[in-house]
Amino acid sequence: MDTQSTLSIAAEVGIGVAGFSSIATAVLSRSNPDQFDVLWVQMRTLLLTSLAVIMLSYIPMVLGASAIEESTLWMIGSGIYAGWVLITLVVFLGGYRKLSREAGSKRAVANVTLVSALTSVTLNIGNILIVKQAWPYLAALGCGLIVTFSQFVSLVRIFWDLNRSNNA
Repeated sequence: MDTQSTLSIAAEVGIGVAGFSSIATAVLSRSNPDQFDVLWVQMRTLLLTSLAVIMLSYIPMVLGASAIEESTLWMIGSGIYAGWVLITLVVFLGGYRKLSREAGSKRAVANVTLVSALTSVTLNIGNILIVKQAWPYLAALGCGLIVTFSQFVSLVRIFWDLNRSNNA
């Protein structure tokens, strides 16, 4: 599989997860209006991670349309990716500290997010300084998809718990 196909698939997966989650949240929030705040926080986080995957999938495609040398393309893409992840980590560090003290799926999602973010930054900085190829960027994008899926599973778990408590 070539790089363009991999990037397109990552973007499509991000769009699909964001779309399905938005519809599910809208339906569930109508039947459980008192749980809207909990659902909105999860949904906002999921949309942020999905949109980041989509955006970071399209950046190399757009850069590839220009006359940039391929190694430079991956260095620029990795710089943007690492910057995005570092800014996101700084912004959400307080939220991570709060979630890491909780038990259950919220703590697991917080830990997956932190490990994936640190892995993504490491891969992209290594790509800028040493490798200058597509695979570290694609591996970091895979880490972003892991975070998206963990957020999605957490949201499904909330739906499951709310449905079970409503039926009890």
